[in-house]
Amino acid sequence: MAEQVYTVSSSDFMAIYAANNLFKGIKKFANNGGALFSGIIANSTNLPVQEEIVEDFASRTKTTIAEFIPRSLTVTKCELEGKTVIEGTPESEQADAYRDLAKKVLSNRSRYVPSPLDVDQLKEWAESWSDRLLEQRDTPQHVKCELECVVPGAEPIYTKPDVRKAIALKATTTKETAKARGA
Repeated sequence: MAEQVYTVSSSDFMAIYAANNLFKGIKKFANNGGALFSGIIANSTNLPVQEEIVEDFASRTKTTIAEFIPRSLTVTKCELEGKTVIEGTPESEQADAYRDLAKKVLSNRSRYVPSPLDVDQLKEWAESWSDRLLEQRDTPQHVKCELECVVPGAEPIYTKPDVRKAIALKATTTKETAKARGA
């Protein structure tokens, strides 16, 4: 039987939903010799709000977070090369993040029964986050954060893009590409 159980979860609802279901299984079998829980590995957490969502879920389910692992193109690159990150880019920040996680897992002696949310509690929790995210969506800080995370050092743009110009540009570019190919 497993000595430690971890779950990997992002801040996406379906990942949280799956983690909550795992917690239900652990709780159900804990008194019959089932494995106990040791922590959430929060994956693909690049924005502060993503960490907040996982932290809030952990708090509500009386669980802990073993580590936050950022999403990195290093993972994609190494997967496409058929290598692990440790093999493909051993000196990368992502490899360091995985080594740090491994050390924490090996030294973690915490084992406990989580407190999963029932269906109504999970729905209410998700709706509260949905409302909070929608409120933040159009604030200048949120726009700036997204731009800085996508394009480090980029100046924030506080106007919404003109979709019609983008469509016209794409159509023009597509026609020019077709002409260049002789179509």
